[in-house]
Amino acid sequence: MDKAFIQAEATRAFDCIKGGGVAILALDLSYAIGSNTQESVERVIRAKRRPAEKTNGGPGNIELSKELHILGERHHEMIRAVTVDYNLPLTVCAPVRMDHPYMRAMDPWVLERSTKDGTFSLLINGGPLLDALVPMSLDQLCPIVGSSANISLQGCNFTLESIEPEIRAVADVETNLGLSKYYNPAGTGSTILSFPNLEVIRFGVFYDKIRDIFDSEFKQELPQRGRWVHKDQMEAAAAAGLSTDGGPA
Repeated sequence: MDKAFIQAEATRAFDCIKGGGVAILALDLSYAIGSNTQESVERVIRAKRRPAEKTNGGPGNIELSKELHILGERHHEMIRAVTVDYNLPLTVCAPVRMDHPYMRAMDPWVLERSTKDGTFSLLINGGPLLDALVPMSLDQLCPIVGSSANISLQGCNFTLESIEPEIRAVADVETNLGLSKYYNPAGTGSTILSFPNLEVIRFGVFYDKIRDIFDSEFKQELPQRGRWVHKDQMEAAAAAGLSTDGGPA
């Protein structure tokens, strides 16, 4: 797709978010929704019917991750291998430098609801719109937080038209790049991996490939894909007496 068009759409979305609005973002993985202020984040939370305790992530790239995430060189190499060498999307959850100007620029209420135990998540290699958005966000110290543009736990939406009306109703700007590149019938989003402990928070659409990369490039074993998609579901299953394969615990 035309780079000038994507840049213009990213600028339009960024100006909206910086001004306190809500923007629907067309990413390779799925359609997402971004905001920046307490009021705009609260609008998104209500529309998504999202539990208040669930944290937001942010759009990122490999350079921003290296600046923000407190990790050793080996872990940064792992992230680069997945997102640059193999050109796959990955959401990285890792300890964050709270004293970095980017984090200090975040609204305190938004910061509290976007970090957990000193960690912050960044989606890396999310597509051309996100890649155009991140430098503006960093240069102007306007941190963006967001999540998938869908009712919570209903699966990702891969076209603008498929997004629930109540989600679209809170958006001040909508971007539209057609069908998401990584459309899949299961409605699966990105793999979320916690560093440095390498715990899987969500088994995403490319998890099996990512697992192979860790094995072949770093001799690092990640768990096999489980029955449950998200760590929260695994914990709820265990509490209900079920194992992650659906049988008795």
